[in-house]
Amino acid sequence: MRRFWTIVIFVAIWAVSLSAAGEICLKKTSYKTEGGAVPRYEYESSQIYDAKARVLEKIYDEINDDGRRRTKSIVKFDERGEREIGSVEYDWDFGAEKWCKAGFSKIERTKDGAFVFIDTRGQNGKLNQGQKTVEKRTGATEISQNFTLKNGKWTPTYLIKRLYDENHKTTLVATFEWNTKAKKWTPYEKSIYRYKGDVYASSEGYKWQGKWVPQTKNSAFTAADGMRTEINFTWGEDAWQPQERTVQKIEPKFRRFTDLRCRWDAAKSEWNGCYKNVREETEQGRLKYSASSFWQGESQRWEVVFENELSYDARGNLIKNREMSDGERREYVYAYDEAGNNVSSALREPDESGKWRETQKTVNVFEPDILARDVIDRGFIGDYVAAGKNAIKSSMQYFLDGDEFKLNETLEWFYEECEPSHE
Repeated sequence: MRRFWTIVIFVAIWAVSLSAAGEICLKKTSYKTEGGAVPRYEYESSQIYDAKARVLEKIYDEINDDGRRRTKSIVKFDERGEREIGSVEYDWDFGAEKWCKAGFSKIERTKDGAFVFIDTRGQNGKLNQGQKTVEKRTGATEISQNFTLKNGKWTPTYLIKRLYDENHKTTLVATFEWNTKAKKWTPYEKSIYRYKGDVYASSEGYKWQGKWVPQTKNSAFTAADGMRTEINFTWGEDAWQPQERTVQKIEPKFRRFTDLRCRWDAAKSEWNGCYKNVREETEQGRLKYSASSFWQGESQRWEVVFENELSYDARGNLIKNREMSDGERREYVYAYDEAGNNVSSALREPDESGKWRETQKTVNVFEPDILARDVIDRGFIGDYVAAGKNAIKSSMQYFLDGDEFKLNETLEWFYEECEPSHE
C-alpha cells in the first residue's frame, strides 16, 4: 500500500523536562486501515508519565493479518526528569495473559568517569543477547570498547580509538578487533584526517595486513571563487587511483547550489558518468526548485530524472509541490486555515488526456483549544503528519475509487492534562 502520510508536512512537538499543572500531555495515538483495505493493519500507542517517580510507561498494541502483538516499555529518567537512564521492555503473552521480560537497557557512569551503555534482548524472559559499550575520554583521546553477550558473559568484540586536535576536530579513528586466542586487541583499520585551520582538507584509510596498507583517500580544496572539489581515490598498482569527483558550486546571486559528481574512466583517462543535483532557494531560504540529472554522452546533454517545483503563500506555507520522476508527473497541494494549520493535502496526477485530477487526499482536524507548542510528548509516540499552530486531532486519508473518494486510513491523537511534577 502506498503511504500518503509521507508526503504531507511534518511538525515537531518537543518533549520537555518536567510537566507542571495545566500542561497538556499526549496520551494516546491510534491508526487503522478502513474500508477493507489490504493489508489490514491497526495500532494504538499510549503513554503515562509518573512525574514523582520519573518513570514513563509506554504500551504499543498492533493488529494485522498475521495476528496481534503487544509490547510495553518502562523508561526511567534521571533526578531532573530530563535524561533517559534506562528502560525495561516487555512482550505480552496472550496465552498466559501476562507480561514477559524481553529486554532492558541502561546507562551508567563509573567512578573513573567512563560511560557504560548496556542493551539486552531475549525471549520468554531469558535475556541471552546483548551489546555493551564502554566509552571514556581522557584529554584528546576517546576510547570505545564494545562487547557482545555470549553464554552469559560479556565478550570483547571491537575497540574504537579517536584522537582530536586543539580545535576538537577528529584526526584519527582506529578500529581494533579482539583476538580470542591471544586475548588482546589487534589492529584492523584506521583513518587519518587533516585540516587547514578548521576546514577539512584530506583523509586516508588503511587496513592492517601485518602492516598498514593504504585503501582509500579523499582530498578536498576550495577555489578562490568558493567552488569546492572533493576527489576519492583507491590504492592500486602502488599508487592512488582516482575514482569519483564531486564539485560543489554556490551562486549566491541566484541562491542556487549545484553538486556535480563524476566517475573516473581509467581507460579514457577522463571524468564521465556525471550526475548533477541543482537546488534553488527563495530569499527566505525556502526550497523552491530542485533537479537531478544524468549526463548523456551520446547526445551531449543533461537528462533530467527528477525535478520538483515548490510554491508558497504570503505566510510562507507550502501550497504546492509539483514533481517529475522517471517521466511521471504528480503534484501535492496543501490548504491551511486562518491559524496556519494544514487542514488538507491532496495528490494530483494527470489523466490520459493530460488533465490534472485528485487521486488521493488527506483531511486533518486540529484541537482549537490546544496549541502544538504546549503539548508534551515525552515518549515520542506522536507520529505527527501535519503542521499547524494547534495540536492535531485526526488525519484521514482517502483514495479515489472510480469516481468516488473512499476512506482508507485514519490516525487519531488523544490529549489530557499532565500530572504535576510534585517538585
